[in-house]
Amino acid sequence: CNQTQKQMVLSHLRNRGSITTLIATKRYLCFRLSERIRELERDGHLINHVSITRRGRTYTAYSLIEWKQARAA
Repeated sequence: CNQTQKQMVLSHLRNRGSITTLIATKRYLCFRLSERIRELERDGHLINHVSITRRGRTYTAYSLIEWKQARAA
């Protein structure tokens, strides 16, 4: 696969709505999801961070609020 992890995470957010560390690790072998999210935010994407607690464990789910639109030429 030619895509970078950042591109794969962004594609996942656009197509699936949200992503967690477990999903990123299993599907994309992305072990540093929070860093990929920070990179996307630095690129101008608005990403929601939601803490979820289930069965005594807390994790974060990330979802895309909006993404940069291509500039008109």
